[in-house]
Amino acid sequence: MGARLALAGIDRQRLVAGSTVLLAAAALWIALLAWMDGDAVHGAPTCLGLTFDHIGETTAMWVVMMAAMMLPAATPAIAMFASFAGRDAESHDAGLRSWLFASGYLVVWSLVSVVFAVAQISLARSGTFAEQGTLAGPLGAGLLLLAAGAYELTALKQACLTRCRNPLTYLIGNWRDGALGALRLGAGHGVHCVGCCAAMMGLMFVFGAMNMVWMAVLAAWFVLEKIVPRAHAVSRYAGFVLLGAGALLTGTVLAGAWPA
Repeated sequence: MGARLALAGIDRQRLVAGSTVLLAAAALWIALLAWMDGDAVHGAPTCLGLTFDHIGETTAMWVVMMAAMMLPAATPAIAMFASFAGRDAESHDAGLRSWLFASGYLVVWSLVSVVFAVAQISLARSGTFAEQGTLAGPLGAGLLLLAAGAYELTALKQACLTRCRNPLTYLIGNWRDGALGALRLGAGHGVHCVGCCAAMMGLMFVFGAMNMVWMAVLAAWFVLEKIVPRAHAVSRYAGFVLLGAGALLTGTVLAGAWPA
């Protein structure tokens, strides 16, 4: 009976942690919608002036976008960590450690967000991309599709996908006790997730980095990649499709049939 109650407690901790993460992701999506609506009404701040306000708002937007898109995909790992942390009968900080695990994950993606924000600002100032650096032209879009497709076929992508799909193996093999251990574990999982998803995230520039529909499509893809059977084959098929689309678009531009 005692073992059954303990197991029920662990399952409850896993359910609570997973539900909390999904609620946080939903709140971020709502905040993004409100933010986008505000920009649509008042006008998005231009990156061309390169003021601290513009840099700060662009970076903040990317951080919120990344968190909203990636938290659903990280939910299984965060929930599993919470159940592991709850097994320690001597510890009363399972909730804190779960929060730190999620924070470590988000810290890594926040750093990636800074890179994307800098890229957007640089592209806006160069005039290479349209709509404040958020939308690639035909040639840029073709090259991004080629790069993402090629990366989907690499061993690094497949290795990172394996680790992301198997949080149990990752947690058992890398477990660290305490608050710092939780933060490090979350950051490690974030690194694997970046290796799995960052190239696809670059496709946001193909259809518009602030396009909510495209954000939702990518977020759904990242979740599906973690749960569908034969995900490695699915990932490779996606890579071939992206390569084909990129080659067609790039070839059309280079042939002069479509202006760059």
